[in-house]
Amino acid sequence: MEDRLWSSLQESGCSCVPLIRKFYATPWHVACAVDDADDCAILIGQATEGLDQSDLEREGELLWTWISGQTDMLKRLQLKILSKARKVEAFVRDTPAASDVYSQQVSGSIELQKKVSRSQIRWLSGNTGSPAEAEKVAKKFWGMVLVQIMLEAKLPICDVPADTEEQRANFAFRALGVRRSKTLRNRARCWKKARQWFQNVKNVVFPKIAGDVLDYLVFLEQEVGTKTCIDEFMAALSVLEDAGQVPTPAQLSKDRLVVSASKSYMADLKEGRTSHKQAPPLTVSMLVALEIFVCAQENPTYGRCLAWACLICVWACMRVSDLQGIDVNRLFLYASGLKGVLTEVPFFIRRDANLSGQVTDQTWQNSGTTLVPSACYLFWTGHSMRHVLPTLAATFGEPKERRDYLGRWHVGLQQSADYIHTCRQIVHDVQRLVCAHLSGGAPGYDEDELFDQLAAWLRGRGEDPDPLIRPFKILRSVNGHTVLNQRWPLLDNSAFGLVPEPPVTAVENPDVGSKPSPFWASVSRHSRHRRLHIRDGCWVCPSSCFQVEDIWEVTPSVADSFCKLCYRDQGADTLSSSSGDSSSTEIGILRMMSRVDVWLSCDLSPWRWTGIDFCASDPTCI
Repeated sequence: MEDRLWSSLQESGCSCVPLIRKFYATPWHVACAVDDADDCAILIGQATEGLDQSDLEREGELLWTWISGQTDMLKRLQLKILSKARKVEAFVRDTPAASDVYSQQVSGSIELQKKVSRSQIRWLSGNTGSPAEAEKVAKKFWGMVLVQIMLEAKLPICDVPADTEEQRANFAFRALGVRRSKTLRNRARCWKKARQWFQNVKNVVFPKIAGDVLDYLVFLEQEVGTKTCIDEFMAALSVLEDAGQVPTPAQLSKDRLVVSASKSYMADLKEGRTSHKQAPPLTVSMLVALEIFVCAQENPTYGRCLAWACLICVWACMRVSDLQGIDVNRLFLYASGLKGVLTEVPFFIRRDANLSGQVTDQTWQNSGTTLVPSACYLFWTGHSMRHVLPTLAATFGEPKERRDYLGRWHVGLQQSADYIHTCRQIVHDVQRLVCAHLSGGAPGYDEDELFDQLAAWLRGRGEDPDPLIRPFKILRSVNGHTVLNQRWPLLDNSAFGLVPEPPVTAVENPDVGSKPSPFWASVSRHSRHRRLHIRDGCWVCPSSCFQVEDIWEVTPSVADSFCKLCYRDQGADTLSSSSGDSSSTEIGILRMMSRVDVWLSCDLSPWRWTGIDFCASDPTCI
């Protein structure tokens, strides 16, 4: 059939049939590609070279005349080909939001950031102080604005005995606690609008009864209508009443009727609209990637510092902007972990909070691929790192009372000394639980919902989500739990101090003379854990250990564990020859003990878990 149609086209006078057949499989495909004689001329011009315009028009007329005369012959298969073409789906790129375009443009240019960050550049360019000093001045300014509001409203803080009005104002300022300048500014600006309404409608500058607040909530719901207006007002009212020393039973912000009404009005505002979304947390693969980047000495110093700052935000539950409030003079690394102060409130990070085991025998390896493509940059925000630890802790069953210590929300419930001691204990314990459960404990951590959100976000921007999300999926299902499939803690002797004590020199066995022992054991400082090594069997040197002991005969009780590098390729012959009278039973026990801590190997993209196959002296084994 096809040959007959091609022959009839050539017999019609069209001389370009051999050239057309190079680009079109069948005559039906040619018929589907054109709609009129002009299209035929364009098609022939694309398939041939050297023809002038008149020849193209002539050949196009011949081709279109032939197609028109073969309608009955071409119609059936032509419709079938067109129906298949209509089934092709293409990504339709939605119009990007102006805020996303603005953020993307500003984030890629340092010069633009200098121009738009007016508040910071005003202080720095004017040589008026550092960002910390700017924060202090701004906090005092907006704090005094709220103090004037409390004094004008004659809240109970005004009845505190004071020698002067200046001292009374200082008491009210200190009652605002450790809130940041931005928080105080937002509360003051919100209350300025509320004060104007109360003065015009109720003839008061501060609500006296619950009915006053309810009327203003109705006004916000009907006239303002933004999704956050009620939340902002309730937050401002709560701050003023707390700092103004209003008794808890008399606080309007905690009145049951006011609270229920505010929730009802907020539900009405959000009906039919997109509700407020919490910033998505970072993925587990991103945490591992940050740790690897920090420990890779070939990476630039500034990049390692930025990655380290991101990890600080994750484990200390801070926003990116909170880094400006850290007092670098009070940032210390102790044996138990890192301690710092964020605007007078301490934060703690335990020393072994680690998911990659970068400094141990078992380590994650980077394949050099990009984990977060440029298309995903705007999905996460500066608040994303703050939500990682609370989200994981809630997944693993930590109660809210303990999770509140992570974000320092419990700071106002206890005295300073009691809070510091309690907070350190609880935060370290929660961090331990999260690391242990992510590594290999029940109930596991399911990131499917986060990946679904990212996929929907990418589709809205015309991107194919599958290849972009695949590198993030590094968790594996083990016994029905989605974990990293490793044992925690990953850092041996992680509680060591910054300056280790001098190593103890090994004492030779007097019965053997100057000949070194075939085995030696390393002893940890605090736990007194004993690990058995074969002499010169791995890259670990006795001089680099806290304490060592010579071992002349291997028995099942000689050590707590075996070095995985030394016993990686060791068989029964080595064990039996070195231990002298060791029986086959003892050899079996040794083999079993040496394999207890071996973790299952599995491919992970873009990293892979090398487990016992890793050897620092032989990188080719990776």
